[in-house]
Amino acid sequence: MRHWMRFTVAFLVCGWSAQAIGAVEVRLRDCAHIQGLRENAVIGYGLVVGLQGTGDSRNSIVTLRSMANMLEKFGMDMTQKDFAAKNSAAVMVTATLMPFVRSGDKLDVSISSMGDAKSLQGGTLMMTALYAGNHQIYATAQGPVSVGGYYVGQSSQSIQKNVTTGGIISNGGIVEKAVDSEFLKDNKFTLTLARTDFVLANQVLKRIEGQYGANVAQTLNGTEIVITLPGEYQAKPAAFIADLLNLSVPQENDARVVIDERTGTVVIGGDVRISKVAVSHGSLHIAIAGETKVSQPLPFTMGQTVVAEQLSIRGDEAKGKLVVLPEGTSIEELVRALNALGTLPRDIIVILSNLKAVGALHGTIITR
Repeated sequence: MRHWMRFTVAFLVCGWSAQAIGAVEVRLRDCAHIQGLRENAVIGYGLVVGLQGTGDSRNSIVTLRSMANMLEKFGMDMTQKDFAAKNSAAVMVTATLMPFVRSGDKLDVSISSMGDAKSLQGGTLMMTALYAGNHQIYATAQGPVSVGGYYVGQSSQSIQKNVTTGGIISNGGIVEKAVDSEFLKDNKFTLTLARTDFVLANQVLKRIEGQYGANVAQTLNGTEIVITLPGEYQAKPAAFIADLLNLSVPQENDARVVIDERTGTVVIGGDVRISKVAVSHGSLHIAIAGETKVSQPLPFTMGQTVVAEQLSIRGDEAKGKLVVLPEGTSIEELVRALNALGTLPRDIIVILSNLKAVGALHGTIITR
């Protein structure tokens, strides 16, 4: 009886993607936002009722107490012992308030079970107050819950598709309190770039001055750009902001290599450069062969049967190739060279790390 155990020297990366990108024109609205115009999250705790036996069990004390407290508001004196919570579920309700929302506006809300409910399918959310970070009520939510799946179960058997303990209520929230966003003061507002980049901030400054004249934009760092409304736009700031955010500005990628070991993805920025270096690649395979031998004693002797395991080890290494990368090699040339070596995707992470270690890769390696 023979059996083989084969080991291959391998690395973590299992997928490869690379894209060489230079400077591209992007709209200002895609790389910056106006300071003061922000979304606001609201959250609340509520009850979903009308479930077909898929709600929280009697072990969920929070659900039972909530039902008793809710009915107490309607003048009914009941305790949590009077309920069976299987048709109800305790949930958390979340939503997002956009800038400039006004009282009466509708919004979508998300519902998530916080107990041991099996499914929220067919349930209805009771009126729930939604609080902002300042502990004030800004919206209320109510309505039938839409679940993107189903759950069917009896005793120990069940069938489930997708997640059924969460859902949404489209237009199920109503804004009760307006949200005022103050962003314009003394005819000035501030643009905030999506990332700190002095080069991009300078490019934005030049484009704005080229379009609207000098002294319209000013920046003291690589993130914030202070905009002063031109005289002809001071009576119509919304029109000016709409035109401003549609301006195109050149944006360049940083020289970065991002390695995601969990998904096996490597992404290399187009501005990464390689100094003159030689790269060799080879594969090492180790095979261990096992053979079991049985030794039987002669008849009518006092000997015992002995089972012995014999192992043999064999190793082989493929012939490696040496490729020289010249000074200033681009990412396109690097990928072509790696393909010429027959490099497997899982080996790329080690090659890039070694290039960085010898100082030949000019960029930042980010591992996630």
